Amino acid sequence: MTAQSGNVLLVDDQPANLEVLSRLLTDHGYRVRAVTSGERALEAAQLQPPDCILLDVAMPGMDGFETCRALARFPDLERVPIIFITAFDDAEHKLQAFSAGGRDYVSKPFQAEEVLARVDTQVRLCRVERELREQNARLLSANAQLEQVATMRSRLSAMLIHDLNSPLTVVGAALSDPDPQFLADARVSFDKVLRLVKELLEVYRGEHQAHEQRRRPVDLRRLLATACDGARLVARQRNIDLFVDLSAAPLVVQADAEEVDRILSNLLENALKFTPTGGTVRVSGTTEAGQGVEAGLNFAVLSVCDNGPGIPPESLPYVFDPYRQRDETKARGGVGLGLAIVQRLTAAHGGRVRVFSRVGVGSDFRVFLPLDGQT
Repeated sequence: MTAQSGNVLLVDDQPANLEVLSRLLTDHGYRVRAVTSGERALEAAQLQPPDCILLDVAMPGMDGFETCRALARFPDLERVPIIFITAFDDAEHKLQAFSAGGRDYVSKPFQAEEVLARVDTQVRLCRVERELREQNARLLSANAQLEQVATMRSRLSAMLIHDLNSPLTVVGAALSDPDPQFLADARVSFDKVLRLVKELLEVYRGEHQAHEQRRRPVDLRRLLATACDGARLVARQRNIDLFVDLSAAPLVVQADAEEVDRILSNLLENALKFTPTGGTVRVSGTTEAGQGVEAGLNFAVLSVCDNGPGIPPESLPYVFDPYRQRDETKARGGVGLGLAIVQRLTAAHGGRVRVFSRVGVGSDFRVFLPLDGQT
């Protein structure tokens, strides 16, 4: 036995018995606490649940049987094994001991080897039972998570069917009627379906396939300016002011330019989608020094801030989950895969993405990418 073998609580109103048992168990590596009454045993066990309790039967006040039943009323103590120690060795007292909840029984005068063997057995059983309970709890938690993922996948499938149905119906109508307006609507619907399929493929590849990046030095200011130029048409159509504020210093990172462009495009598309007509989207690029465990690292920080409806606090943990969808996304169309792609691509570059949001105020998505290839 090592010093970490077990924590044993001794309960006996006779100090001499406590001294003998304490020395015996301590010499064999157990951590021992000793009390002289049932009331003190309850206090000590609640303060620190033991791995085993050696409990005398004949005590003034609360006897051993009453103490055993009282201990079992506490959820943290009901499974702690109790070994009764008593001078009574008849069948009636043994039956009473087991009926009260005892796991084992040692008769006085006790033999050292017998006490050690019984304590060792109960401590080991207690540890095994605890590990089994913990493992069962982990399995239940894992099963619940799997069920949750299955539910999310089912909901995503239902949303995909719904989102594909409408544009495909328009395409089908255009094929049967050459009206120019039908053809124009069909083109818009086709682009929507194609974009949705591409997003799904990208999420699938990110989860199931390895991807080799083509990294090189990239100035994020140039990529950000180009992405904003592409977003200005949509902004003008919806009467949204798009402001861009870029650092004067270079924002050079080792990155796959195409993937970073997708990060920026998805963030801009998301911001424009949720910004009301007449609203504002602000884009900025700057640098920031790492703090805490990131001390010594420097980051390029790309921020896309809108004054849309904001995200409810309970929805924030799931913003980047491809199998969950905010109510706002559902109401405005699409399945919200763009943000999941942003998170995956940012992580692939050794960076991170954070979102700050207040309902009725707006949202600010910030991407942190290590400067100079730092990871």
